[in-house]
Amino acid sequence: MNRRVFEDSFSNHLFSMGVSTESSYRDILNSSEVDKQTLAQKMAEKGCDSVLLTRLIGQRKETVITHGGYSGYVPGPYYGGRGRYARPPYYKSWGSYYGRRHDVFYTSPSENEFIILTVESVMYDLRTE
Repeated sequence: MNRRVFEDSFSNHLFSMGVSTESSYRDILNSSEVDKQTLAQKMAEKGCDSVLLTRLIGQRKETVITHGGYSGYVPGPYYGGRGRYARPPYYKSWGSYYGRRHDVFYTSPSENEFIILTVESVMYDLRTE
């Protein structure tokens, strides 16, 4: 499944750059059982002029920790409207002067683990190798 996802995404990226591609998983089920001549013959039948070989050369795990926390917003006192000061009697009553809110947002801590793969790709011309 990983091979199919990789080949399709690689193929789609190349296609977006104007390169016509064929994914090998459709014709070659197990890449360890295919020799060079068989691969070249299958590609020639499809009209391919080059081969792009990719192999996994490394992998590592990376953990990203996001610390949780609180953030908030406290608007100033109400003076007859947000962002403006009214003329007296701007207090109107003690309820409007002290009418404030405190918005608090909590973000929970999280830990995400990623597997980073390093691949090597080499392209060969089928005629000249």
